[in-house]
Amino acid sequence: MSCRLCCCRSRKSQGPPAGKWMNGKFWLIVSDPCGLFMGTMVYAVALQTAFLVNVYILLPDMSGILDLLQAVGYNVLLGLMLWSHFRCMTTNPGTAFDHIDEDIQATMRAEYISQKEGTLDDSLGPNAKRN
Repeated sequence: MSCRLCCCRSRKSQGPPAGKWMNGKFWLIVSDPCGLFMGTMVYAVALQTAFLVNVYILLPDMSGILDLLQAVGYNVLLGLMLWSHFRCMTTNPGTAFDHIDEDIQATMRAEYISQKEGTLDDSLGPNAKRN
């Protein structure tokens, strides 16, 4: 029986498979009820706040072109904020292992091992050869 957790997958894996929306770029873990609940709460609070600001602050004082521009600007910025949050929430960023250079990775691994063993020499630069 294989493990279905992301931490147990091989390093070549990109995590959970992408959905079929947006040409495979849509990524959402539907088996995470806490994440889905918090995402729903973010949108509920943002939309409720937008409704209250529009109804009780912006619309009652709507008397000129500047008030209209202020209301349109507020709603455009709110929409851009919600769209940005949605894109961040549904995009798979990958892992650092997928994007890091092999030389940097080898240096980081060597420094980690030497720190773990207590043999790190601070006089050596990051590009110095280690024995």
